[in-house]
Amino acid sequence: KPKVSIVIPTYNRANLLIKALESCINQTYKNIEIIISDNCSSDETQEICSAYVNKDSRIKYYRQEENIGIGANAKFLLNQATGEYSCVLNDDDYLSDNYVEECLNAIVQNDVLCSFATVLLIDEDNNIQQQADTFIAIQEDSSDRVAQYFKNGFNNFIFSAFTKTEIYKKCYVDYDKDRFCEDQIGVIKFLCEGKFVSIKEANYYKLNNGCTKDLETLKRTFNMTNENFFHHLIQTHIDAILTDDYYKNNSNVDVKKIIKLLEKIDNVSNKKKPKNILKKFKNLFSRKSKVKKKTDNVEVGENTILLNKAAVRYDVNSNNKVKIGSDCMINCNFIFESDKGEIEIGNRTFINAGVNLISRSKISIGDDVTIAFGVTIYDHNSHSLDWRERANDIKQQMEDYTQTGNFIQNKNWEVVKSRPIKICDKVWIGMNCTILNGVTIGEGAIVGACSVVREDVEPWTVVGGNPAKVIRRLHHD
Repeated sequence: KPKVSIVIPTYNRANLLIKALESCINQTYKNIEIIISDNCSSDETQEICSAYVNKDSRIKYYRQEENIGIGANAKFLLNQATGEYSCVLNDDDYLSDNYVEECLNAIVQNDVLCSFATVLLIDEDNNIQQQADTFIAIQEDSSDRVAQYFKNGFNNFIFSAFTKTEIYKKCYVDYDKDRFCEDQIGVIKFLCEGKFVSIKEANYYKLNNGCTKDLETLKRTFNMTNENFFHHLIQTHIDAILTDDYYKNNSNVDVKKIIKLLEKIDNVSNKKKPKNILKKFKNLFSRKSKVKKKTDNVEVGENTILLNKAAVRYDVNSNNKVKIGSDCMINCNFIFESDKGEIEIGNRTFINAGVNLISRSKISIGDDVTIAFGVTIYDHNSHSLDWRERANDIKQQMEDYTQTGNFIQNKNWEVVKSRPIKICDKVWIGMNCTILNGVTIGEGAIVGACSVVREDVEPWTVVGGNPAKVIRRLHHD
């Protein structure tokens, strides 16, 4: 029989810890270890734990010399675990006697990665207030399992799941005491790793008196309103996915699908009922990005995410090239109005929605660049400075549109000035800026919102205005 580790992070809950420990000792499955990490409590926790260590040899007790935070304490415990399987038990919760046995049986019998018992919410007198919703996600595709989780209303209780110790160590979120929804962020990782089932045969008794006992308490704790609560929740999930090395190193997870779903949820006007959100988007996963990662014209590096507004537009038949590096997030329009032009983007670059990259010459964007929404980068003038040439343009447009439906099919580009644009590494371009042809923006420069850049920008400067002028110079290493 495989060894199971029950880990208990605790701090100043001596009166409640006893019940948690007794529920562990009384498990019908005997091959367990019970590991406690005392986060430098000032009450009787140390005396109680020492007494239980003498009472049962399966109990290990650690006391931190100073309070290291909730997340670090739990992570410390998981690093001490020696069992093949583990579960995290909060110090104010407790387990039914058959918890370990039934959870382990569920994993073996159903060939799943994680299991969790029925969650019963209790008050301080151990009266059952309600039963939490059950949760099952056995889809083969990890993105579909995550979607099922959202459909069930972001149930954070399942973060204390029963699963392999190596999975806990891989997926656990190291957070500080002010981190919002860290348990839900961890659940998504579990679901990316494998299938998940709830069981009715055993119970997890959860004291319902913390900041998550109801939505109103949670909003007050994190100083949120009805209008921004779910927006903040979704944005926190997206931020975690974009910054967590877990996703960068896990090629089996379709990050694009997950983020697309989160973006859709964030756009729902009625954000008070997360359980109903997925029904509004039942066709979401059938929708594809307009940019294909593998074509003769488009080359996309590893781990790069193309969001749902990313699109390549060819106004005439052409073979213009788009090359995007690795670890980028791209949500812009690539526009080619003629048979010339190319666009190249480096690594770890973010380009937001509403950005138009319009090329007839070449647009080069470096590594670690951030471009905010609404920016236009235009490497040609579009029209001649001579009004007579512009008049000819209009005449030709009328003919082309009448005959082909494409008003620039035969545009005379020879009279249009085109020059390459180069945006160097580490540049930040603020919202609604315009970058005109021939410009080079130097390394580390920042372009203020709504600026028009007509001349080169020196490295490590902040510029703003129309035309953009140097506002200050930046120190850099």
